[in-house]
Amino acid sequence: MSQEKAQEFIRRVGTEKFFSNMLDNVKSRDNLLDVAKSLGYEFTVEELRLAIVRIMDLDEADLDSVMGGAQMFGYGKALSLVNLLGMQNAE
Repeated sequence: MSQEKAQEFIRRVGTEKFFSNMLDNVKSRDNLLDVAKSLGYEFTVEELRLAIVRIMDLDEADLDSVMGGAQMFGYGKALSLVNLLGMQNAE
């Protein structure tokens, strides 16, 4: 259930300006999870990482090479979360 919520959240971040704007001032993992929760989405960092991989059809090597702020498939904000979440080091 949380995995589906994480995917829905990333889709909305990628397609709805309101959701994207809500992440403009996010500075930490905990802050990100708090903002998501305030919007009705509760998930773990790992579930969010997997959501990004699935939605953007990336494999782990692609994800590791993504730099924050990249623009791809309209999900630039979601991709910018990669560095914030420290996904290169996540297992």
